Amino acid sequence: MTDTMKKLAAGAFAALALCLALAPGIAWADVDPEAVLQKVDGSDDVSVAIVLPDGARDQVNALQLAITLKGDSLDEVKAEFAFDDSLKGVAVKEARYRHEGGEGRLNLYLAGNVDLFATSPLKLGAVHVTAPDGTTVQVGAGQLSVVNAAHDASTPELYFSEPVSVEVGAGVSPNPPTPPAGDDDADKGDGSGTGSGTGDGSGSGGDSGYDGSANRSPGAPSGTDSPLVTTGDNLATTLVACGMAAVAAGALVVLARRKSRR
Repeated sequence: MTDTMKKLAAGAFAALALCLALAPGIAWADVDPEAVLQKVDGSDDVSVAIVLPDGARDQVNALQLAITLKGDSLDEVKAEFAFDDSLKGVAVKEARYRHEGGEGRLNLYLAGNVDLFATSPLKLGAVHVTAPDGTTVQVGAGQLSVVNAAHDASTPELYFSEPVSVEVGAGVSPNPPTPPAGDDDADKGDGSGTGSGTGDGSGSGGDSGYDGSANRSPGAPSGTDSPLVTTGDNLATTLVACGMAAVAAGALVVLARRKSRR
């Protein structure tokens, strides 16, 4: 083989090696994980999830994700993180926030014996921004670092579309007014009462308990006056007395006539 042929073969192998070296990088760019950040309606929160590449993936037992916050002034801005309920089985979950100048970083740490990349998307939770009302903060995604089951660390390229703008207090739904505390029955009147009464009069004979104050004349003094309507027992007594008086008068007349004849 001539020197020229050797040079051509060496050049071809070098080009092939370069193509093989570039191919994994080009293919990996299409399967890099993507950070998905979305504003949560009715709050100052931003949900965070990672969409994982399709196909076979390494078992990842630990990861670190940096959430970035930018604004005109972050002196009064605080960021907290609420991890998703699906991560209850993860042993270590921490969120640490710090800021320098006009940029803040909320670092998320997850580690455990579970495969964090088992399912996609990996729902991490939500960022909660606290600041004076009207403050605008841009929430984005930074660097992602992972550790697989073989304890190999890597920093895969993380894609995300654009930061999410949060105006503190603008999208928060107002709470419904709280009714004043008090007894529900406070505005209800007391309808209880007694309908019983006692009579101060008494009847006679079989009509015992007759109310002696019945049919009393208006304005008459109470206590000693008799009813305007005479009862049947009193009427019978009066008639008997009148009859006896008439009999006595008749007897006197007869006696007087006998004496005059003598």
